Amino acid sequence: MKVPFALHLLLCGFCFSFGTLWGMHMSLGHTPTDSGEGGGGTSSISGMAAKLVESLDHSVSGSRSHKKRRRIPDTMSNFALGMGRVAKSDFMSHLDTGMPGVDERPNAKDIMILYNNKKSLPDGDAIRAALEYETEDGDIPRLTAVDALANCHKLNIILTKPDNGANQCIAIVPNYESFYIQRYTRVGTDKTGIPKGPMMASEPLRFTGRAIDESGHQTFTVPNMGQTTQHWQRLQQYMTTLDDMLTKVRRIAGRVAVDNTIVVLTCNLGQSELLLNFCCTARARGFDLKNVLVFTTDEETERLAKAMGLESFYDKDNFEWLPSDEARNYGDKSFTAMMFAKILCVRTINMLGYNLLFQDVDVVWYRNPLELFQNNTNTNNFDIIFQDDGARSFRFAPYSANSGFYYVRANARTKYFFTSQILLGDMVLRSNSHQDTMTALLNQHATLHGLRVKTMDREANELPCGFHYHRRKEFMMQMVQGNTKPYIFHMSWTNNKKDKIKFFQQLGNWHLQDTCSEPTFAKTASASLTMTPGELVTTCCTAEPNFKCHYSDKPSIRPCKDSPKMEKKDKSFWP
Repeated sequence: MKVPFALHLLLCGFCFSFGTLWGMHMSLGHTPTDSGEGGGGTSSISGMAAKLVESLDHSVSGSRSHKKRRRIPDTMSNFALGMGRVAKSDFMSHLDTGMPGVDERPNAKDIMILYNNKKSLPDGDAIRAALEYETEDGDIPRLTAVDALANCHKLNIILTKPDNGANQCIAIVPNYESFYIQRYTRVGTDKTGIPKGPMMASEPLRFTGRAIDESGHQTFTVPNMGQTTQHWQRLQQYMTTLDDMLTKVRRIAGRVAVDNTIVVLTCNLGQSELLLNFCCTARARGFDLKNVLVFTTDEETERLAKAMGLESFYDKDNFEWLPSDEARNYGDKSFTAMMFAKILCVRTINMLGYNLLFQDVDVVWYRNPLELFQNNTNTNNFDIIFQDDGARSFRFAPYSANSGFYYVRANARTKYFFTSQILLGDMVLRSNSHQDTMTALLNQHATLHGLRVKTMDREANELPCGFHYHRRKEFMMQMVQGNTKPYIFHMSWTNNKKDKIKFFQQLGNWHLQDTCSEPTFAKTASASLTMTPGELVTTCCTAEPNFKCHYSDKPSIRPCKDSPKMEKKDKSFWP
């Protein structure tokens, strides 16, 4: 029997359309009975065929065919020809940007990818068509990170997080390319025209710094000339004496380094109890501290460090002016002044070509932390690896890098970074902390010089800190019960030394005799030392934790139910 030409045409169209839809369906990761994550409902061969037959029937009966519409108008096709999405978790694991996870809400689980031309689109005609043209259900195709990025020769990543529910807009402008954002905010101005005051809808959009919040507070304000001059004086002294300092430190570093790596600490007399505890706790847990070098900022602390069997270095030319008393609060004058010493000691070791682990003295070890950074496939490709501070505020974006615990590989990129950092001492004086200044500089050097920066995500629980102590009670319970064993614990997020000691005591991380913890001990003991290496170890260190209860609502290795609460609204840590 002779088949009419029209029927031939109808059958060919059916086969072609069905094959195209089926190929698209399978390319996007669907199975005949799987609806997939991108939405769209349960699909089957018979169901798809039925819809196609129905569509063809409408076509034969005279209905108009639907014309394909581009997802993005031609006026933007220079930078956005097609659009796709990828699960954020898949994307971030495929490309380790080094940045910690922040927003895990249901409406922030996917990332958007824009393709600038047909060659950049993923392989597969069906996928390409779905990315470039609207689909019947209006959904944006969801691909794997591998497929989505297969033909991207360059990839610009834009990180964004709406602040506190503000009405935030993002403008992508095809123009001379910039790797920094320009921020405009609806705020008022002072008499000189400088943005000031809270955000108000009645104000026009004005160019502002990136770290201005809804109240109009600007995190990164320009240092005044007094602060700049003060820093210049310190910097001049440092540069004048640098060669002599490097010669002295080089001799010490040569006998301290293990596998070209040195653990670096900075300490003054006011924080010396924490230094002694770090040493005693490490020895009680069997750690060898032969690769530890303490930069002391006064002669008394130098004698204490040597009496604990630690290598130390005191540079009178650069440290004599620094305060010997403890910081009473985060960001006070003593705290800020010590930031210069921290920057200086890291740069010195880095300049000499050694890898280093810098840590504050309020850190204790459970496992050797160097194992996390050396010969580790997760960290080998990074220049600087930080503990996650835990905070997610403007001034620590995008890394939330804790400047009290980080590992540095000696190379040209890190040497230039720390050289740049030491020049920004006036910014440290202005902000009362070198952590936010350091984070801003990390962002710049990562963008400009390809500095590879990684923050160990706080949710990984490998390097817990004060954030976990105060905000992650479930994790702390797992830790004190021995169900998880992190590498270290850093008692950050704590206002002063007095509270740090209390928290360490009830957490079982205090191995210092009471007599060695008294405020007057360090000064009187340092004056009577014979300078015999290790002479204080037997006097001050305890084999078992010097446990004490202080607060029932704070984590402790044993219940402290009879102790008062530190925060009245908090529940007891132990049920």
